[in-house]
Amino acid sequence: MKQLRLLVVLLALAACSVGPPPPPGQIKDRDRDALTLAIMRLGPGVAYDEAKRISSVAYSYPHVLLRDYQAELGALNARRPPVFDVKTPAVCAKWADRHLQRLLQEAPRTLDLRMAMADPSINTPFAHSTVVVTAKGAPLTSGLVLDGCRRSGNLYWKPVTDDRYRWRPQSDMLWDRTFGRKPWYARTPLEGRLVRPDPLAP
Repeated sequence: MKQLRLLVVLLALAACSVGPPPPPGQIKDRDRDALTLAIMRLGPGVAYDEAKRISSVAYSYPHVLLRDYQAELGALNARRPPVFDVKTPAVCAKWADRHLQRLLQEAPRTLDLRMAMADPSINTPFAHSTVVVTAKGAPLTSGLVLDGCRRSGNLYWKPVTDDRYRWRPQSDMLWDRTFGRKPWYARTPLEGRLVRPDPLAP
């Protein structure tokens, strides 16, 4: 039992620890160009200028989110004993929402940007949230994950279908969590149980 608890703690720390990102100047142009090309390939009608702007913001804005998070955590630690510097599902949901709002300021006409969520599973024991970009009107499964939280301010991106998380639209997930798609006795032990509190909560 002790070994199982230790394994869960190690998995959480490895997957969710917050570390300093490289300075914005160290974001490689080739990385942004690769994301721009991947966004262009989402559909024949995707505009190059929109793909380039979305790629640039997707890479740069998570650095802002990390600085804000570290400032909040520092202020919190000044008021009470230090807490573990570990991101939680609540933190990543907040990051994803702010990331989405910033990307939407680019007002893309040929792309859709939306929130996606993933429930806990054996391979991914904690709930997670992210932004997904798709061609206009395309389904979520055809898009790209734009995740600024997973790697602590360093953008992680990948096709939705290739990622280890099972992404679903946020609206569908919230509906299921509110009204329940299964009775409590039919749920798996991991379903909706392994959700840690937000260390920034009062």
